[in-house]
Amino acid sequence: MPSAVIYCRVSTRDQVSNLSLSTQRTDCQAFGERRGYDVDRVFIEEGESAKTADRPQLQELLRYCRRRREEIDAVVVFDVSRWSRKTEDHLRYAPRSTRWA
Repeated sequence: MPSAVIYCRVSTRDQVSNLSLSTQRTDCQAFGERRGYDVDRVFIEEGESAKTADRPQLQELLRYCRRRREEIDAVVVFDVSRWSRKTEDHLRYAPRSTRWA
């Protein structure tokens, strides 16, 4: 079965307490299941802006995907804006060894 990781992010500490993160996670997991992915790991970024790629969980996800490049088939995000707000960062940090799902 193909394997995927999930990345969820909210940009402010106030948003951490609402339902946004749980909604993102639930929707991403459902998407992965519909596509036949086994979710290997979930990375949750609490209160970090996408204006920079210097986000702890994003950097951990990138390291994780590099270490397990032969095992991770996809990165699932709720919306591309959760990954990055800048096209330059999106292109720079999009995992090259995985497919975007």
